Amino acid sequence: EELEGWVARFGEDRLSPGEKVLWAIGNTPFGPMKARTLGLSMVLAEELEDLEASVAAPAKLLGNLRSSRPLKMLLQTALAIRNITAQQDWAMFPLPALADAMKVERSRQNLDMPQNLRDSEWYKHHFPTSLRLVAEAVLNMDAEHTRLRASRKSAIAKMTRSEIARRLIWEYADDTGPSILSVFSLLSDCDSGLFDEEVIHNARQLQFALADFRGEQLNPLRQHFEETPLDHRRPVDRDGWISKIDDLNIWVQEAIDSCDHLRREYFSLVKDAIRMVALPVSRDDRHNFEKAQDAIRSLKHLGQNVSQEVDHLRFLRRIGARSERPLVGADGERWRPRTWRPVATAEEILCATNDVDIIRSLRGQATSTDAVPEEPQSDEARRQAKAKAAAKRAEASAKAEEERAAKAATLMHSGIEGTYVRDPVTGKWGPPPRDPDL
Repeated sequence: EELEGWVARFGEDRLSPGEKVLWAIGNTPFGPMKARTLGLSMVLAEELEDLEASVAAPAKLLGNLRSSRPLKMLLQTALAIRNITAQQDWAMFPLPALADAMKVERSRQNLDMPQNLRDSEWYKHHFPTSLRLVAEAVLNMDAEHTRLRASRKSAIAKMTRSEIARRLIWEYADDTGPSILSVFSLLSDCDSGLFDEEVIHNARQLQFALADFRGEQLNPLRQHFEETPLDHRRPVDRDGWISKIDDLNIWVQEAIDSCDHLRREYFSLVKDAIRMVALPVSRDDRHNFEKAQDAIRSLKHLGQNVSQEVDHLRFLRRIGARSERPLVGADGERWRPRTWRPVATAEEILCATNDVDIIRSLRGQATSTDAVPEEPQSDEARRQAKAKAAAKRAEASAKAEEERAAKAATLMHSGIEGTYVRDPVTGKWGPPPRDPDL
């Protein structure tokens, strides 16, 4: 009405391009109703696509989790390590508490040790947690996987010189599958927001909107076309619009059925996520959504903890390998970095701990002479050291043979009480004196 008043007062030339489009639609027979019908059909089609994407994302995630071999290897490794360290025969563990429990549980620990020593790398190395053991197993499996692939590639490269033949053979021989480290990228994609109760609400609202669209827009528009006299509209145009409305009615009914199917499928995915972590399914839909979110969140938390521990352990191994690898100077001479003498903290630990194993190990380190690694020797020095060691062994063997022969010689005057000697003064036989100088 406002647009009509503006046109009546100022004319059509004063309208903007958008206003001219609205004015043309308003002057077309059934124009506003046609425009509203087409607009709503496009909006509802986009909402239906968003709903399908909301259901397809969790379905794809659960499919990847079920078919992931690295994930099964990781969970089986954690189960085996926890059973071995606890000396139990458990068939399963609750997943929601697994990630946090593995960070603190140890096969043995000393509660009397100060907190600053518990946070040290020495304590973590000698009293590893289940998370550290799982990270070590993961790195070892990845190293073995890499070694196996490299050995196969090397064997294939020796078989033929043709690059095409090598690729064909490798496509057949490469059956090792993905590395176990690929599980971390999969677990990082676990988003608890994929299981949202709002998706079910949106599906129901979309069903109601489609039904209203059919009842309030399509059916009245079709009725108008049917009741329009033939002298007002051309029969071809009217029949064409009636055919389009019938097609839209069919699409609306399919969309309503699709919404109902997607809603049921989404409920099924929520229950599958709960059963995947061996949790009971509740009758309350809201509780089921919370359990599904906790399950996906627990998987992501487990992946983050193990990934961080693997990165830290890899960093420690890289430092250890770098300290043992010889360096090359500017002149081409190879030399090793200097090894620093370890800081002696045995006395402080002995005063603070009551663990018998730690006390024994520290006392054994105190009496050992191999605390500091020796510098590498040349080949000539090694041969001389081996010769000296062989001479010492021969000398010790000869000495032991002489002692055995001496004991056998005195056996003729010996009895059950032991060895006897003859007194050079009196000539009598008796037990040897305690002091050999007497």
